[in-house]
Amino acid sequence: MSSLNWRGRITARLPSFVPSSQGLPVHYLLALLLVALATAIRLLIAPQTAGLQFVTYFPAVTLAAILGGVGPAVLAAVVSSCLANFLFFPPVNGFNLSSRAILSGMVFIADEVIVCGAIAAMQRYYRRYVTIHDELMHSRVAETLLRVKAQQSNQDLRIANNSLKEAKLEAEMRANRAERAEHHLEIALTEQRILFDTVPATIFIAHDPGSEVITGNQKACELMGSPVGANISVYAQSLPLARTFTVYKNGQLMLPEDLPVHRAARGEAVQDEEIELRFKDGGSAWLFGHATPLYDKEGAPRGALGAFVDITLLKENERALQAARHEAERANEAKSRFLAAASHDLRQPLQALNLQIGLLENMSELSGSPLLIKIEYCLFGLNELLNDLLDLGKLDSQAITPEFSDFSLTSMLTNLIAIHSPGAEEKGIRMHMVACGLAARTDRVLLERVLGNLLSNAVRYTSKGGVIIGCKRRHGKVWIEVHDSGIGIPQDKIGDIFDEYRQLNNPERSRDKGSGLGLAIVKRTANLLGLEVRVSSQLERGSCFAVELPLGEAVQASLPPIRSPSHAGRKLRVALVDDDTSLCQTLVYVLDEIGHQVVAASSTEALLARLGEVAPDIMIADYRLCGEERGTDAIAAVKAAFGAHIPAILLTGDTAPDVVRKLMASEVPVLHKPVKLEVLTEFLGKMSMPPPMAHASWKPQDISPNW
Repeated sequence: MSSLNWRGRITARLPSFVPSSQGLPVHYLLALLLVALATAIRLLIAPQTAGLQFVTYFPAVTLAAILGGVGPAVLAAVVSSCLANFLFFPPVNGFNLSSRAILSGMVFIADEVIVCGAIAAMQRYYRRYVTIHDELMHSRVAETLLRVKAQQSNQDLRIANNSLKEAKLEAEMRANRAERAEHHLEIALTEQRILFDTVPATIFIAHDPGSEVITGNQKACELMGSPVGANISVYAQSLPLARTFTVYKNGQLMLPEDLPVHRAARGEAVQDEEIELRFKDGGSAWLFGHATPLYDKEGAPRGALGAFVDITLLKENERALQAARHEAERANEAKSRFLAAASHDLRQPLQALNLQIGLLENMSELSGSPLLIKIEYCLFGLNELLNDLLDLGKLDSQAITPEFSDFSLTSMLTNLIAIHSPGAEEKGIRMHMVACGLAARTDRVLLERVLGNLLSNAVRYTSKGGVIIGCKRRHGKVWIEVHDSGIGIPQDKIGDIFDEYRQLNNPERSRDKGSGLGLAIVKRTANLLGLEVRVSSQLERGSCFAVELPLGEAVQASLPPIRSPSHAGRKLRVALVDDDTSLCQTLVYVLDEIGHQVVAASSTEALLARLGEVAPDIMIADYRLCGEERGTDAIAAVKAAFGAHIPAILLTGDTAPDVVRKLMASEVPVLHKPVKLEVLTEFLGKMSMPPPMAHASWKPQDISPNW
């Protein structure tokens, strides 16, 4: 009877724990409130990234099942799974659609469904138990049946309990796996930070599109003077930068929103950006690199990663190099001015000597005089030196514009042999040419100058044996080679022979061994033409200089042009303007001696006054006159007074680069001092020929002694 009373009390209290009506709207609302409470508790007990995504949701769903039934419990399980995915799976505050996260949510829901089933089973048990108990009170038979059903319910409960234990064990295993994954993630992040701090680059990471939070690696923080991990954004308020700075690009101040990382954070890919950071403490740094945007799952910019190399040392070296280059250019210009001035001042007396010696050679009683021969030898050495200086002046001033054409190499080599064979015969050595039927394309005049210098050197440094020049085709190019059996060049000195005034085996600076400028002219001329010069040599066995040329189209070899007969017999009225009294008097004397009438003056005004109303047949003007007056001005004034048809000649001893450029661009023929009497006489004859033959086959460069 006491047992029945006890059971009666249980039956009386059971409805308060197991509501008879479930699945009402209030039960669904209660389930949502339980989920919200579980979320708040989870946020309080651990950080979002700590794992344990479902730890507080298990009791919430269980209570929802107990109080509201299966429907509210399933709703609570689904909402809990979504909230756990959004809040506690990395990246936090965003849905993680990875298979791992989705599988975890589905397992959680399955677990809770099982729990809900177990709870529902328990509730059914208790309801059946009440029913059976009521029936037992009325019938002993019903009690026996109720006991059987109770045992069956207990069996179901044990099964459900076992299932719950298994689900709990699985949840614990998943929690352990999540903890291990979190540990591995922490290790990966640590390794990434170490990598960023190890690379020799300045790295900036913008964490938002507005670049309000920017962190950097150790190198970036050291540059900004901030602790590692600090916000080094220019917009940072909580932790201002230890070193305030301004940024410049190409010398222009940049606004904060125009900085590379800031632009990349807004979605712009920045490539090869060079900026200068000028710090308020007086320092500066140059950075060069890229900035790449970072995007979220929807493809919207969420930040940027910028990597820059510190090129401050490179910039300092560039400035030092520019300063050194500027100083070298100034020194080179000073050297050019010195050479030009020295050349000009030396050419004036040399010009007078050349003309006077030319006049003496025409006197029969002095022709072939040993003294006159020695004087001519001395003048030849001086002329050669000055001509080489003029060549270097032209090459340094870039006043020479190559004229490329196709020509026969046989014709050119024949001319070179004819010019240099007498010198070889005088030394008792042989000179031989290996003919070829090839054609080349380059500037023939400049190439002849290069090969002429090589042949001249070969003859000069060969005392026995001979010199051979020839050409051959190799790999689609033409190679002209000059071989000699001379003294040879040491291997460690081959690179020095192309320097100015660098002569091997000539410490006494003997004029017989040249001026020391020939190979310097060869190198610069080859560079101007884009040609390659190679040298091979053995001491006491000889040398080989080879010049590479592009192949040209086949052309018919032409004979050397036949000079027109001299018109020296024609008496000319010559207008002469020169402010050098000695040279002017010498020119007047020489021209008078060969039969010309000379009207000379030291200035344009005086020349026009002396000419009167009678026009000259030809005009000779020195380029540099008194003050700022130039020979070109005098020629223009005479042509304006008597007509533009009057031919004119400019004489100059100036090799300054700017002057050389002006004269090369001038339409007036130029003769560079010193000019031999026969050259001047022949040229006067050509210039004074009656039209239309006067200039039919003549060009200004034809009368240049060098080019």
